Amino acid sequence: MSHRRSVFALDEKAFTLLEILFVLLIVGFLAAASLKRFGELTDKHVKMGLIAGRAELNARESLIWANGKLSKTGWQDDATLFSFMDTDLGKDYAWTMDPSAKGGRLVFLGRYSRDLDREASTKAHPGRWRVHGQ
Repeated sequence: MSHRRSVFALDEKAFTLLEILFVLLIVGFLAAASLKRFGELTDKHVKMGLIAGRAELNARESLIWANGKLSKTGWQDDATLFSFMDTDLGKDYAWTMDPSAKGGRLVFLGRYSRDLDREASTKAHPGRWRVHGQ
């Protein structure tokens, strides 16, 4: 008498095709849900990149204004101050047109853009960049 075990014995510990398909289905749903959430986080980060770009423009305005105030000639006028303004924020940022002393449209990563208004500098305060309408 042979005691060989059959390949199809019922006491084998293995997964059935149905169990494997069920697990793959669950993993697929989890992956789809996480990809949707990842896309939302990416959009939020892009918006934050624009906020950071505007903050950088304001910091540059303040520095140029302070340098002008401390120079021998002092603050002259907004056009002179703006001529020293470097509006190149790096490779991730672009302007739809070159920004002017009144503002412009800033684009971050080519996906999200904002119209920015620029308030002119005066003797009392540096120029300020704001989101259009705010």
